[in-house]
Amino acid sequence: MKFWNTILLAPLVLGLNGCLGLWALDAALPEDDEPEQAAAAEAVAKSDNSFGEAVNAATAAAEGAQTARTARDWVRVADGWAAAIDSLKAVPAASENYQTAQQKIPEYQANYDYASKNAATAKDNEAAAAAKKIDEAVDAMKTYLLVIDPDKEFLLDAQIIGDDDRYLGIAVTTAWARMPQETQELFLSQAGKAWANQRSPSKPNETMVFVVDIGREKILGRYDAGGPHIMD
Repeated sequence: MKFWNTILLAPLVLGLNGCLGLWALDAALPEDDEPEQAAAAEAVAKSDNSFGEAVNAATAAAEGAQTARTARDWVRVADGWAAAIDSLKAVPAASENYQTAQQKIPEYQANYDYASKNAATAKDNEAAAAAKKIDEAVDAMKTYLLVIDPDKEFLLDAQIIGDDDRYLGIAVTTAWARMPQETQELFLSQAGKAWANQRSPSKPNETMVFVVDIGREKILGRYDAGGPHIMD
């Protein structure tokens, strides 16, 4: 009986040993590192993309600086350097381009500051040039009024009215009310066209001329794209 028990138990022991052996073998095998390798490869690719994007943005900005003249041009150049800096900062420390990226950041920052300064200077210059052009247009209209009425019996002065520098106000005396309406309309038409030619020859319909009674602070007439209009 002991013999048969031994024979019956032997396969069971062998089976258990076999299972234990397989379990031990599985435990000894290294874990699958493919996900880690894939993540590492993705990080490297991302860092390479960031560095490449920085180089491309910097190249475009440098080329743009060669021909930049207006404030808008310099703002576009500054935006390019800013984008390049952001891309450099996105390069991870594990990347082989990391040290180069860190060294380039101060250089690109200096270029950004230079472009931003030029943008501000160009903007100020453009604003000054625009203001000068407006002043010259108004002065031309004042001369125009003096030629028509040198003694200022009807026409007193001209200046920008309201917040829109395309709108010109012409101050008149009380004698304006005694002028025939046809004469008023003729004057408004001629003055309106003269102002459009001075202020905005390429877009004459955007300008307007108002005849104003300064004492009563009342608009007496207007010239716009629809022609002269006399107020009651």
